[in-house]
Amino acid sequence: MVNRHARDTAAEAIRDFMNGSITNREYERRFPTARGDPALWAIHTALWSGYSDVSEHTMTGKYALTDEGRAIVERCVVFLRSDLEFQWPPPKFRLLYGILRVLGLGRVVKRWEDEDMSIGDREVWPFLKKAQYQETCPQ
Repeated sequence: MVNRHARDTAAEAIRDFMNGSITNREYERRFPTARGDPALWAIHTALWSGYSDVSEHTMTGKYALTDEGRAIVERCVVFLRSDLEFQWPPPKFRLLYGILRVLGLGRVVKRWEDEDMSIGDREVWPFLKKAQYQETCPQ
């Protein structure tokens, strides 16, 4: 289910954080915790790994996004502005994955993750398919 208000709030918080006008702490306060729209949790989880939460900072200087990071964030904002349902499997934080990686079994974890992601076109995540992204993305 698309939560239009929460998605708009999330998109604005992401945009402000990405542009360096708010800190990571403000971003975390502003990002909605609404349940029911799986896109919100998936995008928040994906973006969380792209910034440090150890200290307060903006996304400038040493914390600035790479070109690849900026492209992912831009796609997330475009997706949140759409009315598309999120169709990927929900993100999983698995303690087992971390343990297996530490034990040198990262290939097994990668295979499992690849299976989860095989339903769509990874390079346009959070969109499921390239066609969805191309239809939605302002060119």
